[in-house]
Amino acid sequence: MADLSLAEAQDSREELLLDQELDQKIGLLLSAKDVTPKERYQLRNLLKYYAKKPKPFTACVRDNTKRFGPDGANRVCATLKDIIRGTTKWRKGGKSDKGSAGLKGLSEDYEPAPEINSRLAEILDSISEQELGALIYD
Repeated sequence: MADLSLAEAQDSREELLLDQELDQKIGLLLSAKDVTPKERYQLRNLLKYYAKKPKPFTACVRDNTKRFGPDGANRVCATLKDIIRGTTKWRKGGKSDKGSAGLKGLSEDYEPAPEINSRLAEILDSISEQELGALIYD
């Protein structure tokens, strides 16, 4: 019983830390953009959902190809994963992508994928390589 409450406390702490990290990243990336608090909240939940996946890019593309087509899904999901990982090095493939390295403790219970609506896709598409670079090297 004590182990269960300890595990629950650890999960809760990891969720809180992930929320704080994602809020900081979103704040840095979107500070100069016209993005409502509701859209920031939706984006944080979207990032959080895919951050828990062993392969966020693959899961995102699978969930969104019908909605945006292969090229649109690849573009949006790549930016999403860049934000999650804090790097673009995974794009080169191979051993540079370690999966959900720091997030293994988070539960991977089934939950439906949040929808990337056209506005969230537009926000993700509006993030430039320079803005991502500033986030990565900050």
